[in-house]
Amino acid sequence: MKYRRRQQRKVFFIDPMSMKNLSVYDHNLLSNMKGDITYFCSKHYDYKPMSNARMVKAFAYNYIGNIYLKAASYIMSYLRIALLTITQKPQVVHVQWCKIPRWDLRYLRFAKRVAGSKIIITAHNILPHNTGEKYKHIFSDIYDTADAIIVHTQRTKGEMIDMFGIEEEKIHVMRHGLVTIAEEEPTSSLPDFNGKFVIASLGEQSQYKGIDLLAEAWATTPELREDDDLRLLIAGKVKGLDLSNIEGIENVYIRDEKLPNGDFIALLRLANVYVLPYRKISQSGALMTAMAENIPVAVTDVGGLTEPLQFGKIGWVIPACTTEAMREVLLQIVENKDEAIRIKKDHITWNEVKSQYKWDDISHQLQQLYNSIYPHFIQ
Repeated sequence: MKYRRRQQRKVFFIDPMSMKNLSVYDHNLLSNMKGDITYFCSKHYDYKPMSNARMVKAFAYNYIGNIYLKAASYIMSYLRIALLTITQKPQVVHVQWCKIPRWDLRYLRFAKRVAGSKIIITAHNILPHNTGEKYKHIFSDIYDTADAIIVHTQRTKGEMIDMFGIEEEKIHVMRHGLVTIAEEEPTSSLPDFNGKFVIASLGEQSQYKGIDLLAEAWATTPELREDDDLRLLIAGKVKGLDLSNIEGIENVYIRDEKLPNGDFIALLRLANVYVLPYRKISQSGALMTAMAENIPVAVTDVGGLTEPLQFGKIGWVIPACTTEAMREVLLQIVENKDEAIRIKKDHITWNEVKSQYKWDDISHQLQQLYNSIYPHFIQ
């Protein structure tokens, strides 16, 4: 009697944006996986080497300024992946981000037709930030092409069903794990806040993140802008926002430039409270980084931002994306600074919350999805 040799599942895991906290995400997820995984990432990947996946640094578009050359570079990268799709015929193609959606859709359909690949999309956001519904039609086609879609929260799953009419069984909820960025020395000197109570917003500052609401609340509230015991720290490249209303206020520190990892972490550790006033988001890597560092947070009630607070008191919920709601929560925080200090030191609560976002649990869920979506192959 002949026994058929059971084969290993071949997975193409594709992330064009695998830099900074996104490279940390990929590493933590894949380091707990088993199987024949090829990881197509950026040539600027900046985290630890992969041990559980074959790394192919395929994407070089990230720092190209000219939009036409950037697009050409991105397409050439996918043409290379398409050739490998023909020769290797992966059973599963798992894509993290779609940067040129019409081209991404062409590749996904090609992989299904030529290699018979099952397609998985991780929808870190339902639609690209700051684009309204401009890309709704093309993402509807992308999600329709996918055999499975991963989102980070139940709320996002409900929003996706309402927006696109996708069947519930196709959408799988897997939490975003904690993001611990590798230790690096800061590239520039840090501000000396000399024991002041620091409220911070870090990383790229843009409209969908609601930083204009934070600035307006600070600028129009004497109890905030005139309190010398407070410092508002805004650091990161400002894109499409006018922050002139807080420039010149003595207790405001603005650093308008892209932050290297070492600077981001060093500034984060100066914060007593990290404010994430997003207008729209599924889940935030910045939130997961703050949680990894035990930094109390103030978050708007959108996407999955409030989910960690269900497992323990690690911050405050801003009930609406308005200046008034922002003001009320900020005043609540500064009128009881001892609470923020107590939260930061409450290791028992932090450990309880963090236990809900363990990478090995998330990787196990993903492994099960791979197993179920292409069950004829095993690890």
